[in-house]
Amino acid sequence: MSESSAGEPHMPQTPFYANMVCELWDLVDGGIDDVLLRVKGEAGVNGITLTLAGGPVDRFRPQVGVTPRMFRSTAGAHFHPNADRYEATRLKPVAADWLRSRDPLPRVYEACDRQGIRLRGRLTLGPALGQLHRHDESKLKNAYGEINPAWYCPVNPDVRALYTAMVADVCDRQVCNKLEIMLRFPHASWTTGEAPAGFAGTNAAAWLLGLCFCESCRQQAGNDDVNIDAASHAARVLIDAVRQPDETDPGMSLADLLGSDDALRQLHVWRQAQITTLAAELIETASCDIWFARSNTPINDNMDNRVIADLAAGLIARCPCADRVEDIDAVVRRVCEETNDVRRTELRIDLHGDQCDEGDILVRCAQRAAGHGVAHMTFGDFGLLTTDRLDWVRRAVRFASREMTS
Repeated sequence: MSESSAGEPHMPQTPFYANMVCELWDLVDGGIDDVLLRVKGEAGVNGITLTLAGGPVDRFRPQVGVTPRMFRSTAGAHFHPNADRYEATRLKPVAADWLRSRDPLPRVYEACDRQGIRLRGRLTLGPALGQLHRHDESKLKNAYGEINPAWYCPVNPDVRALYTAMVADVCDRQVCNKLEIMLRFPHASWTTGEAPAGFAGTNAAAWLLGLCFCESCRQQAGNDDVNIDAASHAARVLIDAVRQPDETDPGMSLADLLGSDDALRQLHVWRQAQITTLAAELIETASCDIWFARSNTPINDNMDNRVIADLAAGLIARCPCADRVEDIDAVVRRVCEETNDVRRTELRIDLHGDQCDEGDILVRCAQRAAGHGVAHMTFGDFGLLTTDRLDWVRRAVRFASREMTS
């Protein structure tokens, strides 16, 4: 292809950056240098991404010989936070329980530096970081006045101060050349990825159940002339209409819902602005480039991808490992419309389990995206992949690199 989906001319000499998600716990348990050698040699990538803070972890490791086979950890920071950085907030990040007294991040940085591997950190912001039953005033509170202890409210001043401090804390360590941020505030008020028993609502009802009406939201929204009482009442009425699995679901889409209720639409616009200003605060705090994980459901997540893209160094979009090249074209086109520059577009392709069926499909996906000028791709993730799939990544990286330099 002579031009990218964003309309930019294809740059024949643009370098190709291949990245792999390689979590800190997998590096430690597999031997830091040994794992990095495999990532670079068997998968052929030249960078890794590891989670520095996020929700609880519960996963099976398919690679033979790795122990423990079931890795579990509480939510929290995967490094030891510098307490001095968090004096401006009552919330203090707690190190995830698997770390105990060790902090392997400096050793990982040194090993990456020796092997010429770029290191990127990722912060998943939204889950309560190891403080499930403390500081309830900072947690999400639904339209029924019930607190969800597992999720922070992004409007709460202490939460926002926590997040800016965490970005500064990570940047202070000077171990990451780039920082990836995922703003993951739920559009459903449950802690797992599944709806609770007894709830049979639509996507719109799930969004309503995940809205926050805590004291911080009520005060600040009221100051901005948002009728939050009317929005709370509307949310309860609509949720009650679909609360039982044997009742008829009205089937209204979220877009239709926002178009039909002024109070909810007003709240959505206000909440979207709060997420945007939070993103701006994080970017201003950072001393390295910040890339944001793109929302695939921006209305549900109260995010405006275009505005976030204007603020950040770029967007990272999940891309299916699809057999139809048209699906790849569609993802690249959508993201480039938001970034206005294919060079600020990165694709993340997961290939564990049933995420990808064949190595040839992965190769075609990567090659097709590179043909559009996408020079940044992340494959995920090392700890969930068998050896044969590492070879799939190596082949995909080789063909995508050739496409970029042809």
